[in-house]
Amino acid sequence: ERDGRILAKCAVGGRDIGEWILWSGWAVAYAGYSHEYTRAENFAKHGRRGIWAGEFDNPWVWRMQREQ
Repeated sequence: ERDGRILAKCAVGGRDIGEWILWSGWAVAYAGYSHEYTRAENFAKHGRRGIWAGEFDNPWVWRMQREQ
């Protein structure tokens, strides 16, 4: 990763846990690094699953607004 952090995938039984969390609606994809999970996020968003059932600010938007 460009800031020196390690990026990795975790899987259980061959299933990508990050993707499962996004499909379930409990996380947001950070397209600034990759578009790999965009499909899973859109599935949750359109199905109003998890956090998408209500309203919230994306973490990067919230941080940016807080810094101003």
